[in-house]
Amino acid sequence: MKNLNLTQTLQDHLDKKGSFDQTLTICFSPEGAEEIRAAIKNQNDFTSKQLIKNVQTIDSYLIDKIKEDKEICYPWDFMEAFYDKKIKNKLTEVTKQKFYIAMNVIKSGRVAEGDGLENILKYYDRLYNKNFTVALLFLIDLIKAYDLYKENNFKLDWEDIKHKSLSSEVVFPPKVLLMVNQAQYYSPLEWLVINKLISVSQSIHLAASKI
Repeated sequence: MKNLNLTQTLQDHLDKKGSFDQTLTICFSPEGAEEIRAAIKNQNDFTSKQLIKNVQTIDSYLIDKIKEDKEICYPWDFMEAFYDKKIKNKLTEVTKQKFYIAMNVIKSGRVAEGDGLENILKYYDRLYNKNFTVALLFLIDLIKAYDLYKENNFKLDWEDIKHKSLSSEVVFPPKVLLMVNQAQYYSPLEWLVINKLISVSQSIHLAASKI
């Protein structure tokens, strides 16, 4: 079991009469979280609610903390709205590919450099072959349209959630034990969130598997 060491660390804490509610285990995937919950449940008398609250993915944890009642925005939803005003013909595979490549540049820029047009363009400037990737004017048009679409439709995406969680207005409750599994897979933006969690935790356990 890939999470064996991390689960054992958590169980050792519980065996010493440590409070489960004073722990937080952040998992990279829902499957990883479910694996740890199942292992802890087998040795303890915790409710499903307790298990879900204290063993989560970083996204599920942050959704609860930013306290915004908005729907998650997915690229395919935005694509239909974006092209509805641009062309009347059915979307082609080439058009879809162009769109998704540009959306990936937007996401990667927000993760690597920060939120906002300026940061995304800073990331774009570092790309090796910009014209092959996506045209600059199309990228700028898409960034502005995407922000407007989310605002008008009361939506946010996973990068919004992470950036909002870094605000000083969002306070993470202190924990006695913070554990992070598959640490090698988190993005620079996710590590900013994890570092904020670390700052309010007494003990930290990071687990990484070999790639």
